[in-house]
Amino acid sequence: MSSPGNVSSVAELLEQNGAQLAQLTDSATKTEDTLAVMKALLETNVATMNRMNGEIAGLRREVASLRRRLPADEDEALIVNLVGRTEADLHRQCDEEVEGIVAKKTAEGKWPVKRRRVETFAKDPELNSLRLHSSATVEHSLCIVRNPTGQEVRNPCALCNSGTNKRKSRYACSNCGVHLCNKKRDGFAISCHEAWHHAVDLMEERRRRMEATEKYTAERKAKKGQEGKGGGEGGNAPVAEL
Repeated sequence: MSSPGNVSSVAELLEQNGAQLAQLTDSATKTEDTLAVMKALLETNVATMNRMNGEIAGLRREVASLRRRLPADEDEALIVNLVGRTEADLHRQCDEEVEGIVAKKTAEGKWPVKRRRVETFAKDPELNSLRLHSSATVEHSLCIVRNPTGQEVRNPCALCNSGTNKRKSRYACSNCGVHLCNKKRDGFAISCHEAWHHAVDLMEERRRRMEATEKYTAERKAKKGQEGKGGGEGGNAPVAEL
């Protein structure tokens, strides 16, 4: 016959296993959601590339046909000029489509994005296109944000601010309207501004950078505490301005 102590131990073990199973189920659900978002983004990008490739293939066929009809001694500068203008038209069309996204979101009262910026950009195919597209016309440059009185506006970085460890920046993307760090930090090879415009999985990039911020802050506090116990003067320098 089992003793009350054994029954209690078994019950605690079952409860722990149940909690672990719930955590694994929640993690699997989040992974599935992330994969669904990435699949939708990939399908959107593939559709756009296929459309542009089709237009470029048609252009090449027209150029080949034009070359066959031209006399041998005809100056091919005419063809070069034609191709250049047509390619420029394609680039301009892509720029106009991306710029139209901002106008559309503004009309809907959804621009600029002020809350849940990473989630909003990651789950909206149009905003993802805006974030990833760059050209001579559509530039993602850093700018210092100022209020109507001329004072600088500092907001949390969309990627590395962890909530408990505030990481604010005075810089924002001129096109996305999102505040981002402009320096390489916490061991990363590129800044948050660069990562924002290159990361395929924005949610995962934010998770990595938030964890790095937490780790950096913990190590800094621990080192400062050790220096204080050892009689050292002062602690680490304050976090550099972003």
